Amino acid sequence: MRLIRFRTIVRSLSRKSSSSSKDSMILADALNLLSRDKNDEGSKLKQATNSTTAFQPSLFQNLTQGSAVERFQVEHEPSPIKSPNQKTREKYVTNLLLGIKLHRVADNSTLLSLLPKKVGRYIGTVENERRLIEILQFFYFHDQLNLKLLMELVLNRNFCSLQEGKIPVKLTLLRDSHDRLQWKEIDYVQFDIVLLKKYYDWGKPLMIIKNLKANFNKYYAPALETHSLLPFYERILWKFYFEYIKQFDEIYYIRQLDNIKSTFLILESSQEKSKVICEEALIQHKDELNILQQIFLAIVSNTAVQSRINTELNLNGTQLKLLSLLKKVSIKYKLSSLDVNNMEEDNKLTMYMVINALENILWSSQYDLASNDGHNELFGYLNDLRCFREEKLMKIKGMEKEPIWNEVIRLY
Repeated sequence: MRLIRFRTIVRSLSRKSSSSSKDSMILADALNLLSRDKNDEGSKLKQATNSTTAFQPSLFQNLTQGSAVERFQVEHEPSPIKSPNQKTREKYVTNLLLGIKLHRVADNSTLLSLLPKKVGRYIGTVENERRLIEILQFFYFHDQLNLKLLMELVLNRNFCSLQEGKIPVKLTLLRDSHDRLQWKEIDYVQFDIVLLKKYYDWGKPLMIIKNLKANFNKYYAPALETHSLLPFYERILWKFYFEYIKQFDEIYYIRQLDNIKSTFLILESSQEKSKVICEEALIQHKDELNILQQIFLAIVSNTAVQSRINTELNLNGTQLKLLSLLKKVSIKYKLSSLDVNNMEEDNKLTMYMVINALENILWSSQYDLASNDGHNELFGYLNDLRCFREEKLMKIKGMEKEPIWNEVIRLY
């Protein structure tokens, strides 16, 4: 009986000890204080459970093993910070997307349906020479390659294949493709002039000289004599002829051609001889120039204005601000062909704008011109412009002072 009672007591104590031990293990496990064997099934089960359940922070592990970021190698991406160039980048991306859109829209066959201005705008955005050649080939084989389109393609800075076999026509010998292009003769002449600009952009002066020597007497000179060239092409021709050939000077051609339009185009293409060109023009075309043309030429040849132009030439080389502003007036408003007797609204508006532009240039340059001789003459030209506007355009009678138009040419 005693033996049985003893065994019963031992079993009871063993059960309590086991139960207490399990309770202690459960408590320790709950506090995450146990280090289990990796091969233990319970451990594996718990690891599997932990891998699928939400992360539970542990103060003990944080102290002994480091933070969760260190243990699990979690990399936090920094929050995006807008840089100072963010607007520029956004604009770049916008332009890029626009280019992609244009590329899709203007995909060869679609180009034929676009207006020439839109096609030219699209070509200006193309930065891939292969794409430029594709456009050239497409329009060429569809008999739609005209002078303006070819000029847009060639003057694109990324177009470099004038003589290579990538294109279906040799651009330096374009007349050989006459049967397919069916251009007028003047179009071939003007395209050869475009090549002068392309050679200049490439920095190939010898090619410019070769072009001029091969074409000037045969093609360019006859076109000048018949006044067949458009102003854009004639300005390019004069610029490179006087800079690279110098066989005859500007005065020779002003007298030889005896044409107001060509005289103004020579002036618009010149940098260093604006004074002598204007003085010669006032003499050569004395009976043909209208009052606005006379005032313009007198302003450009004025001593104070020329002194400022020479100063800018010595300081900045080719960056002549004052002369550029004056030439822009002549080019923009086509001063060589402006008819002061035409009182239609569009022409009157053009005359208003010419007068306003010249007045703004002179008044804004007063500080730079004040210390030079001839400064006082500029006030006389300003007065002439005011009188012309009030009498001819505004029809105001009874002015205090009559316009002294003849004083402009009285000096010559």
